[in-house]
Amino acid sequence: MNLKLRSITEPGNLQLERLTLKAEVALNIGDFVVAQTGWAGEQPSIQIFHAIWFPYEEVKAGDLVIIYTRQGSPSKKLLKTGKNTAHFFYWDLNKTIWDANFRGAVVMNAPEWNAQPTNELVRPTIA
Repeated sequence: MNLKLRSITEPGNLQLERLTLKAEVALNIGDFVVAQTGWAGEQPSIQIFHAIWFPYEEVKAGDLVIIYTRQGSPSKKLLKTGKNTAHFFYWDLNKTIWDANFRGAVVMNAPEWNAQPTNELVRPTIA
């Protein structure tokens, strides 16, 4: 996986709570989904509590992807090294999520997908 989970910072503090990931190589973050899942034993469960699918955006090797729990608008900031960028995203929630027990973070690489709106998928009930 070329987008690595790095840390959860300030769990329980809505203004500062965030999940940080790091790009190991240049990549398009629109190919990735990050989710907060349930946790059972030593692995994620099938429950997904929150998810974010990033917009298509190229990031460089060494860039950080930071997801705040709180409300906000996507932005970017050059890191102190001057070589890499921090890309900020927001779940737009009104309560903290990373201080809950039995939760975990999962990164999924999803460059291919299929979607249809509900109205195209609803079929009439057969009587």
